Parts: sequence; C-alpha cells; structure tokens
Amino acid sequence: DDNRLIVKGTRLVDEERARRSERPRGKFLRSFSVPASVDQGSIGADYKDGVLQIRLPKRTEQKAQKIEVKIS
Repeated sequence: DDNRLIVKGTRLVDEERARRSERPRGKFLRSFSVPASVDQGSIGADYKDGVLQIRLPKRTEQKAQKIEVKIS
C-alpha cells in the first residue's frame, strides 16, 4: 500500500520448551519502503520452520521502442 510493505503478527513462545527466552514475544508490526522497481502484484511470502521469507521480484523493464519517423 503506497509503496509500503507491512508485516504484522504475533510471536508465541512454547512455555513448556523455553525456560528463558532472549527474543521478545507478543504482537509486532514492521513497515518497509518498497522501491518502484518491485512488481507489487507478485510479492509473496512463505513461513516455514520459524522463518518468514518475503519475495520482492523486480519488474521486467520495458525496452525502448524504435520508431521510424519519415520526413517529407
């Protein structure tokens, strides 16, 4: 939205396995600027094994077109 990528969620901690945690828990919100060179319609994300991977594919650049101009 408006060239911004917003990631929000909640970190949960398994109380049975974690005796002491160095990482914060609870709700979070992060906002990033997305450059104009990113194809915003193709942004994707995967969450696996506790890792969030965000893909920001570049747009295919349009090549300059050659136009022939006839002078009469």
